[in-house]
Amino acid sequence: MSDMLGVIPAIFLMLIPIVAILTSHQRKMAEIIHKNHGQSNDSDLLALREEVRALRDAVNRQAIALDTRLDRQLEPPPLQEHLEAR
Repeated sequence: MSDMLGVIPAIFLMLIPIVAILTSHQRKMAEIIHKNHGQSNDSDLLALREEVRALRDAVNRQAIALDTRLDRQLEPPPLQEHLEAR
């Protein structure tokens, strides 16, 4: 038991630099991630905006095409064609 009391302070003394190294490494990695994350965020945001714009244009074109098709179906045929059909 008395042998352990002498070893415990030595273990704590060796742990202090290890904890300092790990903390420093973690801080550096967090800085790198945050720096890179900000740059990729901007390009991701621009890509998403472009994709939303393209989807909005496609939906608008399809809505116009569908509206035009429905208008053609609901239009009564000209009177001449109606009379010839009989």
